[in-house]
Amino acid sequence: MVVGGSGADTIFGGGGHADIFDGSGSTLVVAGPGGDYVQAGTGQATVLAGTGADLLGFVSGHGGGTDLISGFKASGDRILLQGFGADAVSAVLESARIVGHDTMLRLADNTQITFANFTGLARSSFA
Repeated sequence: MVVGGSGADTIFGGGGHADIFDGSGSTLVVAGPGGDYVQAGTGQATVLAGTGADLLGFVSGHGGGTDLISGFKASGDRILLQGFGADAVSAVLESARIVGHDTMLRLADNTQITFANFTGLARSSFA
């Protein structure tokens, strides 16, 4: 398990599964080839998804940051929304915006997520 702090952090997922918790600072997360869990924090994060099936977690009340996700794969990566309510996935999908080649989301706690070069967000994208 790796936990980011309040400063500028760079976190590498390594070769196997890693649990990575973003902090309140500016963080670069480079997921590895294993299926990693990356939980967003309150800061600004850039997440480079790895080649494995990654799970990107967003917890209501522990977010509010701005996150850029690059390399999200519809074939294996998933998004986990915790504490946002039973209709969270529907609400997110209804409010999603496509800007160029990117999908932009805003969660109920004001977390802003941009999926770079990915426009195929669907119900199946969520865990």
